[in-house]
Amino acid sequence: WLFHDGETGDALPADWTGDAAVIRPQSGGDIGERMAAAFADCFAAGIGRVILIGSDIPAIDAGLLQSAHSALEDHAAVFSPTVDGGYGLIGLRQDSFHQGMFRDIPWSTGLVMATTLQCCRQYGLAVRLLQTLLDIDTVVDLERYADEPNQYAIMTNAVVGGLVARRKKCMSCNRRVLKEIS
Repeated sequence: WLFHDGETGDALPADWTGDAAVIRPQSGGDIGERMAAAFADCFAAGIGRVILIGSDIPAIDAGLLQSAHSALEDHAAVFSPTVDGGYGLIGLRQDSFHQGMFRDIPWSTGLVMATTLQCCRQYGLAVRLLQTLLDIDTVVDLERYADEPNQYAIMTNAVVGGLVARRKKCMSCNRRVLKEIS
């Protein structure tokens, strides 16, 4: 299933949508409401285990998805935390889903993972944490990713490499111009 941000999925690249069984726009307000709605839709369709990933985490690969799916056999929830205090992957079983897990979370802060784990404890959920990931929110994150790219994300690596190279070139030009005018 693919939940996208926008009215229709028409503008999405074909290689994103080709294998998707269902393509739907996200529903809800903040990121928590949108994630809760995606889980609810999947569970309502009879899917017993659902893994939701962020689109700004190029280190997610098939191996990590398989690990998350396996972890849900004997854990109610699975997460891959991100270095900035959030998470880039969340997996839940249908019997462990609670809308409240997505409420009152300080989204876009370094407290997302800790607050979510606290919610899981309140619901009595057994949680498995997988590897910590880098999500790309800033230019510094792009540069960090470029230093240790995912070997399977060939297209992403090409784009990120080009962006980082252009940024370094611009920074070099800016330093030269500043030197000339000082």
